[in-house]
Amino acid sequence: MTEADAVLIDRKKWVDAYDRDWYEKNWRESLNIGMAIEHLSASGKIGNEAREYLTGKRQEREALATQSKEELTNYLVSLTTETYQETREEIEDKYSGN
Repeated sequence: MTEADAVLIDRKKWVDAYDRDWYEKNWRESLNIGMAIEHLSASGKIGNEAREYLTGKRQEREALATQSKEELTNYLVSLTTETYQETREEIEDKYSGN
């Protein structure tokens, strides 16, 4: 195995680690939000309409977070096959207008 191959494997492991970390954090956050909504409902602090509204907002947040994560993961995976210079140029091109 060449040094370049080792670097690519290391980059892919980093993306996998990010993916696992994101999944765990997102799962915990979603669970916490859901439990908070259920607690508020069970304690009578919010009614069914508010519970349904908040649950819908939670689902919207989850969908947006998942979409964003997928876009970022795909981008990171695409970077694993590029050289440092190619990566730097792509980042500069992408963010030079901001």
